[in-house]
Amino acid sequence: LVPVTTDSINRALWNGTNQEVVVDNSLESPAGLAIDWVTNKLYWTDAGTDRIEVSNADGSMRTVLIWENLDRPRDIVVDPTGGFMYWTDWGANPKIERAGMDASNRIVIISSNLTW
Repeated sequence: LVPVTTDSINRALWNGTNQEVVVDNSLESPAGLAIDWVTNKLYWTDAGTDRIEVSNADGSMRTVLIWENLDRPRDIVVDPTGGFMYWTDWGANPKIERAGMDASNRIVIISSNLTW
């Protein structure tokens, strides 16, 4: 899965064929993408809407997980065996954060000496 355009998330086979749109509404600038290979969920950041969202890999059951205190969230990775997601925030006060994959127990891991 890759953000092929600035306002949609698409998927294709490894050779680039069979392209299809997975999510295309209410997106502004999807940036980071991560797949939970255990539950087949797609996680992404949107630096335009300042949100972290999740859906099934086919785009169904879409949910906004985090929308408060985000300023240009960028990359995201998930650790399904540990139950955490990690992301970078590139705004005026850059930081790296962690939360449960359900957005619980959010903490800032690093907030100083970061530049982009």
